[in-house]
Amino acid sequence: MDINQTAGRELNDQRHEPHAAPLTMEEVVTVYSRTVYAIALAKTGTREDAEDVFQEVFLSYVRKRPVFEDERQGRVWFSRATVYCCKMLWRTKKRHETFPMDAAEGIEFSASEDKELLLELGNLPKKHREVLELVYFGGLSTGETAKVLGCSPNAVRIRLSRARAALEKRLQ
Repeated sequence: MDINQTAGRELNDQRHEPHAAPLTMEEVVTVYSRTVYAIALAKTGTREDAEDVFQEVFLSYVRKRPVFEDERQGRVWFSRATVYCCKMLWRTKKRHETFPMDAAEGIEFSASEDKELLLELGNLPKKHREVLELVYFGGLSTGETAKVLGCSPNAVRIRLSRARAALEKRLQ
């Protein structure tokens, strides 16, 4: 093996390594806990189910130990994992009917408008509600949301526009 091949192999190896040192479990929880819990609470509607999903997502992280290039890549992974865990929760409990958002009575709202917003969000169609949850609660971009939902970024922008219009109409 000559020096050019060795240098090329080292360059390739460096390209696939993450830029930052791996985070400790406490740091991972600190960085991603808000995103995971917000999406879980928005999707499940109850604090107990959101906590179950939260726990399952971080257990999944411990089992798989994915390595992220940056925080955004990690946020996408955690958002996908949260959405998946919420779907699994619904399947295992066989809860396909909808529940009123009053079930989240233990949640403290800063204003009555917040409670009304959460109630109306729960009344939106699933495809509109998912987009709003991922963009606003999860802090994802339209491209990242598209990856989580398995659709195109253009479809996310259209759904987001329609969801905002529907929500605005409901709140008037």
